[in-house]
Amino acid sequence: MTDTTRKAARESVPGPPAPGPAPAPRSARRWRGATPWLFLLAPLTLLIVFTYAPIANMVAYSFTDWDGVSPELHYTGAENYAELFTRSDLFEVFWVSGYYLAASVFQIVAALYFATILSFDVRFRNFFKGVLFFPYLINGVAIGFVFLYFFQDGGTLDSVLGLLGIETDRAWLGTPTSANTSLAAVSVWRYLGLNFVLFLGAIQSIPASSTRRPSWTARTAGTSSATSSRPASNRCCP
Repeated sequence: MTDTTRKAARESVPGPPAPGPAPAPRSARRWRGATPWLFLLAPLTLLIVFTYAPIANMVAYSFTDWDGVSPELHYTGAENYAELFTRSDLFEVFWVSGYYLAASVFQIVAALYFATILSFDVRFRNFFKGVLFFPYLINGVAIGFVFLYFFQDGGTLDSVLGLLGIETDRAWLGTPTSANTSLAAVSVWRYLGLNFVLFLGAIQSIPASSTRRPSWTARTAGTSSATSSRPASNRCCP
């Protein structure tokens, strides 16, 4: 056996395994396992104190006659819940919410329509974008004062309708139906711009390549290139 063969045989024999890292002490492993819980201690405490504890108190108070002010309270059982489900006037709130539900549906549909139209290169599109979004920038208190005079008897709305030859003597904020309809219309006018901007941003984020149709010349070029790539034996003779 030559020296080269002996050297190769010695190199092929595996040596003893390298010593691994020493295990961490038990105290270090305990601190490592407790570290995530220490980070969660503060947010969990705030969550329990300001969320779950008030909910539990609210459920407990629902079984008493406490009015929120008096220092005394008495246990009444399920009497409050029985009154809740038997009084018909308490369910009128759902009918009132129906006005604003219908207004929100109309608002979303109108915002999507305007966003689709103004996503194209139409004339005065920047002007119309500003007109639609400007009401959202107005302060809510200012909007309240403006529409208070707008809907009052003999106010702006009645004056405009009078110029159009429409005589109205109704109080726009005098009945629940007209008041809710008027306020729902104001909500549509104010928040239409926000939904419009959201829809417009989503539409403009779509890549143009995914919505662009191939032109007639491109389709013709593709057809001609496919025809020219066929074998000569498969082509039709003139």
